[in-house]
Amino acid sequence: FHAMDRIDYNIKLLIGFPPKPLIYENEEDFVRNVVNANESVIVQWELSAATTATNEKTKTKTKKNENDSNTKGTKRPRTTKTTTSKAKDDNEEKEPTTTTQQEDNSNSSRRPRRAAAEVATAGFADVIRAQNAIMSAEKKSAAAAAKKRNTKKSSSSSSSSSSAAAAAAASRRMARLSDGRRLADGASIPSASTKKQRTTNSSSFQMKNEDDVSYRLLSSLEGKNGNINHFLRKAMKGAVVKSYEQSRATVRVSAVQSGKFTIVLKPTAMVLGSGKEEETIQYGVHVVTYSKGLEGRGMYEEDVDIISLDALKAVITAVHSDHHEDDTADSGGNSSGREMLRPISMAQLSPRVFWSLAYHYPQKTTNEALQCILPELDWTFLVGRTKTLSEKAKENLRQERVARGEIFENENGEEAAVGVVEAVEEAMEKIHQHDVGNARERAARAALARFESTTTTSSSTTKDNANEEWRITTPTELDKDELYECIREGISSLECCPTTPDDDIIDQWVNDLVTHGSIHNWRELANVDPASLYDLLSKTTSTTTTMTKTSSQSILTEQMCDVWVDIAHSKSLDEIMLEILDGDQDVLEALREEAHAGTPRDLKLWSCLPDMLLEEAPSIKRIIGSGDDETLDARKKVEVWCARAKCVLEEFEWLEWYSTPVD
Repeated sequence: FHAMDRIDYNIKLLIGFPPKPLIYENEEDFVRNVVNANESVIVQWELSAATTATNEKTKTKTKKNENDSNTKGTKRPRTTKTTTSKAKDDNEEKEPTTTTQQEDNSNSSRRPRRAAAEVATAGFADVIRAQNAIMSAEKKSAAAAAKKRNTKKSSSSSSSSSSAAAAAAASRRMARLSDGRRLADGASIPSASTKKQRTTNSSSFQMKNEDDVSYRLLSSLEGKNGNINHFLRKAMKGAVVKSYEQSRATVRVSAVQSGKFTIVLKPTAMVLGSGKEEETIQYGVHVVTYSKGLEGRGMYEEDVDIISLDALKAVITAVHSDHHEDDTADSGGNSSGREMLRPISMAQLSPRVFWSLAYHYPQKTTNEALQCILPELDWTFLVGRTKTLSEKAKENLRQERVARGEIFENENGEEAAVGVVEAVEEAMEKIHQHDVGNARERAARAALARFESTTTTSSSTTKDNANEEWRITTPTELDKDELYECIREGISSLECCPTTPDDDIIDQWVNDLVTHGSIHNWRELANVDPASLYDLLSKTTSTTTTMTKTSSQSILTEQMCDVWVDIAHSKSLDEIMLEILDGDQDVLEALREEAHAGTPRDLKLWSCLPDMLLEEAPSIKRIIGSGDDETLDARKKVEVWCARAKCVLEEFEWLEWYSTPVD
């Protein structure tokens, strides 16, 4: 090892990232800056310059010896070959090698990589064997568990089959028994055991123990059992819907009791039913807004069909009649069909009836409203506790009612009450078409009556003298019902109205319009300026009357007067068109639906093209249908109608604001 003494190395210490040379003056600096600071130090070894030069000389000398040997053709000694080869390899790897002894020591101190890996594997042989044993044991336990589970499943299936067979045998034995007899009248009735057992046997699944229940529930959630999965999902969905309806019904009742609700007539679906001898009643589609209460902040909104007072009385009477006079709460009377009239049941089963009752009696609770609408009926059951009867008790009560002739054999009292309410719900779906037809028919009759009371041109009037002989006449007949309708609709459509005027205030307004403003109907109201109307009503002493129960501020506003006039415009529009068309409602419908010319403004636009109007509305020729040449006769009538429309537009400026909507 004397050759190793001549090998010199330069040592460099690197620190940080990227590595930089570490500079220190003495050992104290090294300890303070590196050791105490817990810094990582990279030690780099490099051959010195003298050693590199020696290696170069050795390499050159070895190469010269190889050349000499090749020239002489003599074999080199074995030691020389080994020395030269190793020197060459070591020189390429930049390691100092000078003698054969040094190469042997170097080879003995290093192993090839493959040999090192084999040695490492041999050292971990025990660990590898232990790991393989553990994996084999796990596979065996998993296979045993699967086998046990399959055995248990087959055993459960066998148990279920045995139980089903036993139940079927019991059912057959019960079927052979004779029918029973009722104690009251001795009538023969079939045994319920067979029916009950058959229902049990027809079940698609049976659960006998806790493990069976757990397994089947998990299987249904994973979609493995179709019948149970469908059953559970359907039951869950029904429970959620029922819970939602009950919760919403509770919120409705709470809103009515606290007075935190508003009912506003929907502008796009205003339907009125009125009579000359009774007070006008508003009904139709309304927007109900009420507080969420305990369910959170905000408001709920619902579109509800408000039922007229007479129809509401009929519904409540029909439901209330499903109860015998001798029934009491102790005898189960409060479980009859009239339980549907309790606030919670009514709000859940029929929101129409519930909100209609709140609409007609806004200052009262539901129970108070029921007592006010039909005071002659007995409402003591509303304050009693609801008593839930067993199925057997309900059946006994039903049989007693059948014996008294109150209901039929296959009818249930509660089902009859629900049927009454459902009939109302179904009828309300079709009520608007009937009401719209009545409203149009009423407007046509009013326009025709006014048309007949004025002087009009004959049907043969030509275009040249149509404007000279025909003029629109505004009726002056007193009709307070029309004024009531305009005012009530205006108040209901105003969301910003702080309070709802009572009937006395509305009566005073109508009297002021007739007495001080000479406004006798909605045709005259349509021709009034809203600002002038507000000034007129503001001068009277009754216009600032406030509601004693709710607010002390003024009720009348300019916006209210503006809305009243707008409603009068919409109601007068059809009447004016009917006067232009000589009272022909069918022609008005044809112009509106086929040619979109249902207003004087639209009809005027066709004055230069009457033939095209007849092409757009071919029903007009069929409706007129007089004379040999229907086209010529219809063309003359269209020219007259267009001329009248132009005349009306010159007289009433507000008619320019309205046109027929196009779908």
